[in-house]
Amino acid sequence: MRVRLYWSMARLAEAEGRPSRALASIRKAIALLETTEDALNLARAHILASRLLIEREKADDAARHVERAERLLGVAPAMSDLAELTIQRARIARIRGDAETAIAFARKALALESSPVDRGYALTALADALALEKKTDEADAAYREAVDILEGEARWHAAANACRAWGNLLRGAGKEEALDVLDRAAELGTRAAPQHTVER
Repeated sequence: MRVRLYWSMARLAEAEGRPSRALASIRKAIALLETTEDALNLARAHILASRLLIEREKADDAARHVERAERLLGVAPAMSDLAELTIQRARIARIRGDAETAIAFARKALALESSPVDRGYALTALADALALEKKTDEADAAYREAVDILEGEARWHAAANACRAWGNLLRGAGKEEALDVLDRAAELGTRAAPQHTVER
């Protein structure tokens, strides 16, 4: 029950855009899970911790959680877990400035048969990496699809972040559409506020 409580608190705080609070809760869940034989949920807790650390641009700490999760999941992880691990690898590479590796991992994630939400996250990771390589047109297309998917799946916080990055990309390229995209990001950000949160 305590694990479920901390896990729920972490997911809620993540959905509300409060990564520090979410990270504190998932660390408590990890500490409890380490006293059990529940390798699957421990792995998934490490995946969530990595995602939260990526939000704070802590690539090395996030990578350690990804590696721990991979060991716990073994050689045949569920497709959803594999997709998320691959997406995190892409995001970690982007933080480290390795656009080529980030693009490769993002495209690998997109090739997996995963959920629409995972596709939205993978497209965002791809777009971020393409933007790092100054491939504006390709990044524009990837952001556009990512935001549409994440908004459609009510992932307001993720959609707002992707939309903001997309708008900044367009503004940097001198595109007129940038203001409309940034306005959309602001609207999505409003939906991401706690009273509008429906993510699970």
